[in-house]
Amino acid sequence: MTARYRLDWLTQFKLTDIMAIWHLSTEKNEALIAAKAVNQKMSDVMQNRTITWGILDQQTKILVAIISISGLATQEATINLDIKESALSSFDFADLLDYLLQLLNHHFDVTQFSMTQDHLTATTISQLSQLETQHIEAHLQNNKLSFIYR
Repeated sequence: MTARYRLDWLTQFKLTDIMAIWHLSTEKNEALIAAKAVNQKMSDVMQNRTITWGILDQQTKILVAIISISGLATQEATINLDIKESALSSFDFADLLDYLLQLLNHHFDVTQFSMTQDHLTATTISQLSQLETQHIEAHLQNNKLSFIYR
């Protein structure tokens, strides 16, 4: 948890809010697809394959993103971050990533992680590649955005 964001299991959020982040309509068949996907993600958590959380903006009380982290058995994890389009421009990547890397390092001995970039704009990628906080430094190389814990 950060001052701005709270991470919680997907089961704590409304399915319609999750569907909006995954760009699904509210039609019955897409609701079933989303429900099955949530169940599968939670099953993956229970089997220690991934960790998946919904990210709540504590100021607006709105689900703004879904994050899945895999590769926890290695020292380099992979993060898939799906952000609600309306929240993208104000999303505080530094706040979230700094917290995540400290969490991953402390609980899983992960010292580095990479992030999928499919949904990120070139501007956001450029900003993230320049990111340096007290705990992390970022590198963009060969279209792979990596973060290293220091």
